[in-house]
Amino acid sequence: LLDEPTNHLDISGIGWLEAEISSLRDTAVLLVTHDRAFLSAVAREIVELHGSSLWRHRGSYEDFLEAKQARLEAQGQQAAAARNLYRRELAWVRKQPKARESKSKSRLERFEGLAATVAAAPPPPPPPPLRRRGARPMPWRSRPSRRRSARLG
Repeated sequence: LLDEPTNHLDISGIGWLEAEISSLRDTAVLLVTHDRAFLSAVAREIVELHGSSLWRHRGSYEDFLEAKQARLEAQGQQAAAARNLYRRELAWVRKQPKARESKSKSRLERFEGLAATVAAAPPPPPPPPLRRRGARPMPWRSRPSRRRSARLG
């Protein structure tokens, strides 16, 4: 178990630790670090805890990032499709049946299951912030001063 192993090491110490961890073949190392370069050098498999699920990724840290991005995009698309279907089915449920007709019980049961799925799905990502046309963010130090110079005279 290594918790932030590179925090107080110099470059040669980090290189030595990378070589030692890389030479381990039949040993599991649980590593918690923010050092992405170190993680890329030593990781052959990454286990991610996201929400209440564990996801296993084989390969380097870059492979992990690509797989995670693809998984999150797929989950977002599935959640968006479920929300759209829920919206259509909700309109159907709210609509009054025509004379001498009743609503399909199986469709109502599917709607209830869909409502539970949509409620459990992560919320959609927030929209990007609005910016004025042509506005550029200014670094803090380059903002113009609000003070006006006093003229003596």
